[in-house]
Amino acid sequence: MHELTHVLGFSSNLYQYYQDRNLNTLGKSVIMNKRRDGHFQIRTHNVLNFAKHYFGCNSMSGVALENSGGSGTAGSHWERSELGDEAMTGADINEPSYSLFTIILLHDSGWYNVDVSMADDITWGLSEGCDFVNKKCHAR
Repeated sequence: MHELTHVLGFSSNLYQYYQDRNLNTLGKSVIMNKRRDGHFQIRTHNVLNFAKHYFGCNSMSGVALENSGGSGTAGSHWERSELGDEAMTGADINEPSYSLFTIILLHDSGWYNVDVSMADDITWGLSEGCDFVNKKCHAR
């Protein structure tokens, strides 16, 4: 499932082809940019709105992506310190969860209608506020 999700659109090589509802290509710089802490981030409209609500941080500018590893890892996985056991982090996880972060990102590609009821619940960082996403040391 993890690798299939990359094929479906969660890949830095595909962000440049994401489309708005009028089928206009958005371009990679609209989807992903670099944060002040050095992490790349996803900043699609719906992912960002969901993240602000989920973390309780209205000043968020995007959701962190993995910034280490090779070209198949960096920029194509959620940052584990921010999303814990989400299936699309770059870590091996015993019981991965496909959360609304991933489901909404696939919707934001402009290629799919998604059923958000199929998302798994995650609680890592839930309602932890801006310090959680801005200060990057989360012991696991």
